[in-house]
Amino acid sequence: MSQSEDLYAKSLKYQEVHPKVRARELASMLGVTEAQLVAAGCHGGNTQLRCEYEAIFNDLSALGELLAITRNDAIVHEVHATYKDMKKRGNVGMFFEPSLDARFFFDRWFSVFAVNEKGRHSIQFFDQQGQSAHKIYMLKDTDINRYNELVKKYRDPDKTKEEINFPVTPLVAPGHVDEEAIKASWSAMGSVHEGGGIIHKFALGDYQSAYKALGIEYAVEVEKKAVEEFIKNSSNVNQSMRIFVMNGASVQSYAGIMSECFISGPWFNILKKKFNLHLKTQALGHVWLVKKPVKNGIAVSMSILSQEGKEIMVISDSRSKVLGQSELWLGFVESLINKFQLK
Repeated sequence: MSQSEDLYAKSLKYQEVHPKVRARELASMLGVTEAQLVAAGCHGGNTQLRCEYEAIFNDLSALGELLAITRNDAIVHEVHATYKDMKKRGNVGMFFEPSLDARFFFDRWFSVFAVNEKGRHSIQFFDQQGQSAHKIYMLKDTDINRYNELVKKYRDPDKTKEEINFPVTPLVAPGHVDEEAIKASWSAMGSVHEGGGIIHKFALGDYQSAYKALGIEYAVEVEKKAVEEFIKNSSNVNQSMRIFVMNGASVQSYAGIMSECFISGPWFNILKKKFNLHLKTQALGHVWLVKKPVKNGIAVSMSILSQEGKEIMVISDSRSKVLGQSELWLGFVESLINKFQLK
């Protein structure tokens, strides 16, 4: 019996006892990556596909509205959207509203599978560490014949990925962050999109170290529960916000009034007709309110980090590049600082 066959057999036995366990949790319990677990499922109903990401996304446009999921260990971001008109910039695939709003970093992806979970069909992409990059679920109105044609078209007869052991990428400690240098670059920022590049340059992508170096002029750390209050307070006064969720291989966002908020067990949830968010607050690492100098003033957002200091979620207002941020939004931020700032 091969390694993947043995894993598949173990997964079936475990699911008999725990029928509601999710793939990510099951993989962790079995000591493998989620990609290895899904690949082992090729001995059942799963199908390995060729890594022709751009072509697959182009063909997905014909399937109409689908469920797009980008997640990390603490947050799940789900949007009902269409995969229309993907743009390409280098190795980055980009979708823009009114369809899906997402960025996919294809050079960080490694494998893709068509997954059959007891008749629930999906296309699932994984990164170079075997973690979920992005998942696309078919809906009840999806033309399943077209979906099957897509799977048949991209089916990969190469089974080597079933046996692969994904390497664990060691975290690189940033060491000393030059406070004067990072502050100088930050203060000269012209666009909010420059922030990530500055942090990667001076702190090797360690947002926690970068924000500490920037100091309270630009970054204030707050308690984790500030995230829930920020969302609920904005919803109460119909203040729109945009929520980005990222995992290193993909970024997915949604903008709107975040109504229908509630807590269930360890999860804080937003359940809208076309958008769901599931946030495990206690699994977050750090939460910062961050100020970025831009051409028309200061843009303030909430940056949520993993326990390793990587950015996994951002909350911003639906800011007009011309008008800037509203007094209401800035008032929310100030109240959060007053109530939740860590001393």
